[in-house]
Amino acid sequence: RQDFDRASFDKLKLPALQELSIGIRPKKGAVARSSWGRNVRFTLAGCPALQKVELLHLYAPEIDLSPLNSSTTPQLQHVLFSGATKALTAPSLSHTFAFDVEVEEIGQINVPLSAKKKGNLTLRDYNSRGEDGHTIGNPPLVHTSLDHEYLRSQFASVYGLAVNLPPSKYIP
Repeated sequence: RQDFDRASFDKLKLPALQELSIGIRPKKGAVARSSWGRNVRFTLAGCPALQKVELLHLYAPEIDLSPLNSSTTPQLQHVLFSGATKALTAPSLSHTFAFDVEVEEIGQINVPLSAKKKGNLTLRDYNSRGEDGHTIGNPPLVHTSLDHEYLRSQFASVYGLAVNLPPSKYIP
């Protein structure tokens, strides 16, 4: 984790790179907040051919993916984030893209103006995962503190956001 916190991805210059997967060694269970890393602002301006970015098993109070934009990464089609955060800022892509968010915990998702109605958001629970950090048939994310109306107004589509219903005598 310390190596990741010290890494400088904005200096990465790989113009032909099409897929990038960066991850911290995953644990089988939940990660305590005391073990979370520092805030992350992710920039990959030196990789203009990127089509897919995976940020696996990343835990930080704030994660900002807005530097990933259509001028620096014009071919980026898919962004996967897994882990936990209080605040996640989506990429600033002005073209259609898939945004998969697999989390144990998340407080809010912010969308830059340039990305409004461009992303297709998929939310999944991140409690079941394999040795490589990828989820194993996880259910949709059940999280009531996310602003459902905001997400629907900011993304082209939202999949996997389930709402906890209060107990009722009509629902078994």
